[in-house]
Amino acid sequence: MTDHTNAKILVDQIVPPGEPWSGIVKKGQILRIIDLEGRQAVDLNFLSALRTHGLGWKDIVPNVNFFCNVPVLEEGKRAISGT
Repeated sequence: MTDHTNAKILVDQIVPPGEPWSGIVKKGQILRIIDLEGRQAVDLNFLSALRTHGLGWKDIVPNVNFFCNVPVLEEGKRAISGT
């Protein structure tokens, strides 16, 4: 296993629950995702990998995670549960 403790950090960003983030991870770079509070699920789409197989945005379907509590509020919006 390679030791990355002295690697240069290019972006250090906190993404609020339920919010998107997008970026480009170049060959040789490392993407590290840390769940700060221990209650969040992470969904990833690697578009270059999709393109390699002839897929695109139209092929990405909504995700359902049966292990994460995501209630639907009265107005139809989703919420991330704190419990």
